[in-house]
Amino acid sequence: MTPQKLITDYIADVWMDGDAEGLGPQTPIAELNIIDSAGVFDLVHFLQTEFRITVPLHEVSLENFRSVSAIAALVARLRNDDPRKDGPRKNLPRKDDLPKPDLPQDEGGSAA
Repeated sequence: MTPQKLITDYIADVWMDGDAEGLGPQTPIAELNIIDSAGVFDLVHFLQTEFRITVPLHEVSLENFRSVSAIAALVARLRNDDPRKDGPRKNLPRKDDLPKPDLPQDEGGSAA
């Protein structure tokens, strides 16, 4: 299922009694009062959970949440920017591979 379809279904289920009729990709969600400002944060939680992304607070804007299409574009952009989407990066050193710092020695020869 596409992100756009998942988002449409979620909005319809939560705020439209399960009826997605009239909710197209470009339907102005805020202008039609389909979702209020408090509901946007519920939608943000859904997006973060469903798509395993982080939506920074500065991205929670009317521009990004004006329509299903805009929300799907935001998800796509955040997924492309999120290094966690593909799991851990393979080229980063593991903690055990990093050099140990030189610690000052006490008189007995052990690290202080």
